[in-house]
Amino acid sequence: MAKEHVIPRALGGILHCEFLCPKCNAQYGHTFERKTRRDPAIRRAIWGLRNELPHLYRKIEKGQPKIIGINGDESPDLSKAETLTPLISLKIAYEFECLSFGRSMLANDNPALREIRRTLIQGDTSAPVFRVQEMIAKDRTPRPFHGIAFEGNDPHAVIQVRLFGYLAYRVHFPNLAIEKEPFGYTHTLDDAKEWVSPKDQEAA
Repeated sequence: MAKEHVIPRALGGILHCEFLCPKCNAQYGHTFERKTRRDPAIRRAIWGLRNELPHLYRKIEKGQPKIIGINGDESPDLSKAETLTPLISLKIAYEFECLSFGRSMLANDNPALREIRRTLIQGDTSAPVFRVQEMIAKDRTPRPFHGIAFEGNDPHAVIQVRLFGYLAYRVHFPNLAIEKEPFGYTHTLDDAKEWVSPKDQEAA
């Protein structure tokens, strides 16, 4: 099995899983996942954190178009940026579910999970097996952390994905319910610390 970063490594993610076959891992990496760093919201976020996360800023901005000011200052050129596909949020949420709730989630006889895997492999953004709700954070200031939280069943499973503190996406799985208590995962990017808590305040 291949080592796969749940939150893309290109965004500084370190949480990983090892239940994807090399073919699926390569499929994700060479299709929708490779475009993640081009998203204008991602680029705005890392621009706001360029002093706190200089290494990650350089990594994300490498080779990307920039605007040069009259004083020689650089800023992101977002005129040709590509919007983040909902498949990224789906991929993060799906892998987090499987990693958190055990290999039983991967059983081939689970039609809901089989359809989610098919959706990711085929890049089908219109599939009815998921819905991504883009959220508006109260604080629009980027912060140096990523978070993922299982919010429970309402009535179906809901996973929230938080990137750079304020880019928030709630992923709904209409055909899936998980009998577990809500909990969250947080990864602080400035010191590479990770933790899990029953009701994660950062990712909730």
